[in-house]
Amino acid sequence: GLDTWASIAGPVLTLVATLLGGCGLKGGSPGPTVVGSVRNSKGEPLAGATVTIGEASTTTLENGTFMLHGLKPGLQPVTVRKTGYKTYQGNATLGKEVTVLPPIYLVPLGDKEEGTISGTVVDLGAPEPGVVGASVRLYRPDGALVAETTSGYMGTFVFEGVPVGGPYSIEAEKPLPTGGRLLGRTEGVEVTAEGATSSVMVVLVEEGKAGGIVGVVKSAEGERIRGAEVAAVMAGKFSVSVRSGDGGTFEIWPLPPGSWEVSASAPGFLSASKIVSVTEGGRTSVELVLSPRAPSQPLPQVKALKAIAYTYPFDALRLRRLYTASLRRLLGGLRPLPRFKPPSRGRGRPPGFIHEIVLEWSLSGDSSKALGFEVLRGVNPQALSLRANIPSPLVRFFSDIDPDLNAGATYFYVVRATSHDSFGEGASTQATLLPEVRPEHPPDGAEVFLSSLLFIADPIPLAGAYFVQVLRTDPRSGVEEEIWTGGPYSAKEIERGIRYDGVLLPQGTKIYWLVVAVDDSEDPRAISLSEVRRLIVR
Repeated sequence: GLDTWASIAGPVLTLVATLLGGCGLKGGSPGPTVVGSVRNSKGEPLAGATVTIGEASTTTLENGTFMLHGLKPGLQPVTVRKTGYKTYQGNATLGKEVTVLPPIYLVPLGDKEEGTISGTVVDLGAPEPGVVGASVRLYRPDGALVAETTSGYMGTFVFEGVPVGGPYSIEAEKPLPTGGRLLGRTEGVEVTAEGATSSVMVVLVEEGKAGGIVGVVKSAEGERIRGAEVAAVMAGKFSVSVRSGDGGTFEIWPLPPGSWEVSASAPGFLSASKIVSVTEGGRTSVELVLSPRAPSQPLPQVKALKAIAYTYPFDALRLRRLYTASLRRLLGGLRPLPRFKPPSRGRGRPPGFIHEIVLEWSLSGDSSKALGFEVLRGVNPQALSLRANIPSPLVRFFSDIDPDLNAGATYFYVVRATSHDSFGEGASTQATLLPEVRPEHPPDGAEVFLSSLLFIADPIPLAGAYFVQVLRTDPRSGVEEEIWTGGPYSAKEIERGIRYDGVLLPQGTKIYWLVVAVDDSEDPRAISLSEVRRLIVR
């Protein structure tokens, strides 16, 4: 059944009525007021749906929202109907004042009623953040366990066949060899039939070293808000979400120590955020005050959206440090770098190469007016579909790794700010994935003279150039260091072979070489990485 999301005090009733166009709110009527929204399986607002709660009914507006007043407090049945969609039936526990329900999803007849949740379990303090072998559990809004799995390659996990709706919560745990355990939790995960819930992140921290954030969410009038969405974000990428409970209070735990920006948002309000410092074993207190949002206030505009397309072999997951060091040196600190993680769907070892498109953006205007972002993707700029919902206005990064991405194809993206009932002006970009680069000679593990030719098979024409890098591992620090870079080379040059002319190395030295194709006709936009070949100096 549905949990109530928020109980907002009397002064907010007028604000909510204004937000929803004044539908159904009669001054002086007794009983609770219920506010909510209805969406289709793609997460888009659904107008004209009939919502019945208890004995009262209404119809959703153009923005998919609805309001009912004068209901009985306590547990009430909820039914939502619309022609061409499967009927939704559930329950909601109503408070004594205003109750905000989570979005209700209607599935078109003939469509699946299930979606997929996938993500990554990470330990931000580890050299390789992805945590393998963590126990990952998925819970319904009422706290019932839905499914349990174990994180696989580089910390990835998948829950398939999850009923459309939410919000779900995810917990992860892994025992430590020395005793103790790593713990993590995130909430507010919603599922659509389009599966647009990938890239959920669960941040683990050692139980004894964990810190946290505790606080309360209030309105400007001092009324406490139940059901507000609260998110803590580190470095604009790592996000943990919860919902405020009774009395507007919340706790985000466990978190690794460091600087976190925490934000809160709720229907009818501007979001608010503060930067706090989380200490080991401590609980940092914060109060977030939400001001009313007028219906006419525009959302901030997404700008400076850039995309970089990466094609890389599965080896990049195992040799992540080597690939990252290579890219940073070659591309001069170019951001964003790939996440180097496997596709979010499917089981077992993904074959061959992986395709990833990394997005970064900035925001023009007051970020407090946004509740989060939507990422849209398509092969036609006129026909984009929802790829992901990002439930925090603080995040400025999205990594799109999908088995449906194909080498040589061009993909179009739009990122836009969202609120509960509107969208901001989005920014668009596109990215074309390069085909795979495959070294041909010398073979992996060969003993070679350093003057030997290095070349690849069937190089692809580029609007940029090829580079060849030779690296070795420093025996003292264990860090990969570049000893030679060749390039830029054309496709014809690299097909004929490239001769190493770097420093002389002692016999028996283990070195690595790889080829990087960079298509930078404008800004660096597409990069293809070859497999790494290990050679032994003869």
